[in-house]
Amino acid sequence: MPGQHPAPPIAIATEVDARAYSAAALFSRGATGIVMPTYDAGEGLYEDILSFLNGRGSQWATLATDARDLQSEMRAGWADSGAPTSTDLYCFIDFDDKIVIEHRTQPTATAFTVVNEGSPEFFGFASAGQSSGAYTASNGDVYQRIKAPDNWTRGVVQSKLIKINPDGVPPGFFVPSYWCWAQDVVTLLRGSGGLGDGNDVDDMHGRAGSAKVGLFDSLETMDNAATDVTQRRIRWGVNAAGRVWVAWPTGAAWSRISSWSSIPIMQALGFDGTEAQLTLGSVAYQLATNPCRYLLCPTRPAQLIAPMHGGKTNAVRLQNKEVHANTVLSWDAWRLVFRGGGPASPTDEHVHWVRHVLPKIRAGSRMTIYQQWGDPRRALRPDAAHGTTNANGTYWTQPAYDSLYTSESAGYRGRIRGYRAPDAPDSFSLEWLGETRKLFEADLVVTEA
Repeated sequence: MPGQHPAPPIAIATEVDARAYSAAALFSRGATGIVMPTYDAGEGLYEDILSFLNGRGSQWATLATDARDLQSEMRAGWADSGAPTSTDLYCFIDFDDKIVIEHRTQPTATAFTVVNEGSPEFFGFASAGQSSGAYTASNGDVYQRIKAPDNWTRGVVQSKLIKINPDGVPPGFFVPSYWCWAQDVVTLLRGSGGLGDGNDVDDMHGRAGSAKVGLFDSLETMDNAATDVTQRRIRWGVNAAGRVWVAWPTGAAWSRISSWSSIPIMQALGFDGTEAQLTLGSVAYQLATNPCRYLLCPTRPAQLIAPMHGGKTNAVRLQNKEVHANTVLSWDAWRLVFRGGGPASPTDEHVHWVRHVLPKIRAGSRMTIYQQWGDPRRALRPDAAHGTTNANGTYWTQPAYDSLYTSESAGYRGRIRGYRAPDAPDSFSLEWLGETRKLFEADLVVTEA
């Protein structure tokens, strides 16, 4: 699929090392205190700030009907409406990068409609509404399916709802079932611990044998476990400017974050302790005053994001004029060149970059490049997609798009996971482009993980 944005916003994220804060008190909501988990050996290292804040997915809850991924919300609403076999309802991103809703009950799936209420167009559905139609699966079963005709919107989801009406059981229901924000559409879709459109290598939600890191001990989980244990309606995220937010429905029984117990964590997330509770529609929220210190969201698009390849080879020339070689090792990498604002720019980013972000990505440090901030999926080369074809059509084992990977713009939109090149310099000298201290330029090489 061609890129939706010719020069999308990028982000550079560092690893979050929370080991020093094991069992530390974080903050209080009135009389309710939130405490960090106790980390065992090998735990407490988060890939980046999204893993730490929300675990790249939506929460499970004490009751299955209160799970917060979009598919679980749809199944709960479907069951409450009286429509049959809610467990056969699915919602996912398909190989065309469009959102699909399917009812798969056999021999007769239930037809349904996405109604022209709420914000269907935000998720790519027709604003006038859409009705389901028959779709033949690879095994020959016939489903009822709606596929969004348009692209879903990148970026933070703020109070966007879809209304679904199963045929014969009006008036239908909205999902999400409560007013909320979410990091992005992918995070809203992805479940945890096997729920929804998740259950993969980015799902670290306490599955059997998995380390306690990721969604199981994300800040969102810690907050909900202490504050909203049954319904899990509190959500954490980062906006386009790199500022952390926490949001919940208005009228909830709990209060805002009234005090911070850990000043280092408060400052690392960008809060200064004076943030008031604000309201937007039916959502209450608090927004950090400063950018998160584990992340830089430059106000300008990247100058260059390009793949690299490196290796070491031993080669010798023989007497018969042949050359024999032995490859010792090889690696793939990416080069990132971007420009940030200085004191003469509308947004000054140089102190945040040099004092907070750059020291966390020294040579060999784990880091992440988001080639399109607002889409958290891993980058996938188009030639890595593969599938099979039968009488019913083509079915993908690894599609070009799903809730884990994106090959948008030939792989130049997904997130790049890796490590700062081991030969990166130990020190960094900021160089201004011109005499006005308006712009600086940074050049990084990231070895693929």
